Amino acid sequence: MQNGATPRPATTTSPRSGGRARDQRTARPSREVASRPARVSGSPPEAAHPALRRALDAIDGRLGEKITLQDIADAACMSRFHFARLFRLGTGCSPMQYLLRSRREQAQRLLREGTLPICEVAAATGFADQSHLTRQLRRAIGMTPRQYARRHASRMPVATASRG
Repeated sequence: MQNGATPRPATTTSPRSGGRARDQRTARPSREVASRPARVSGSPPEAAHPALRRALDAIDGRLGEKITLQDIADAACMSRFHFARLFRLGTGCSPMQYLLRSRREQAQRLLREGTLPICEVAAATGFADQSHLTRQLRRAIGMTPRQYARRHASRMPVATASRG
């Protein structure tokens, strides 16, 4: 500030500004994104809110039925919109994504057991039909229900009858 020069404001660059300098006095503070822990398949979500726990129980109890977002929100005693936001914050996914994942996981358990035909597994887990289950499994794990059942049936121990 020698020779009567006016002080220059501190500047900063950001990736959003394309490398252009911005005046720090007018720059908005950076928003830190809170990182959520990734939900591992099969682990229970953080259900700190009682409404969320009621919703998860409603989903788990009605996997084989047709269930809508409104049905789940009613079980949680909330509006659809407030519930969907709370659910996403608590689990890291939407209610319908959670429902679909739960159905897929249940279908995979039934396929591993190998006691039901694929069409009955689809019906028991709430899929519209066998092709719906096939599309969902292929998208999620890269194989059809039949391929999944065959791959996991070979890993199951075979019970042998003892001859007396």
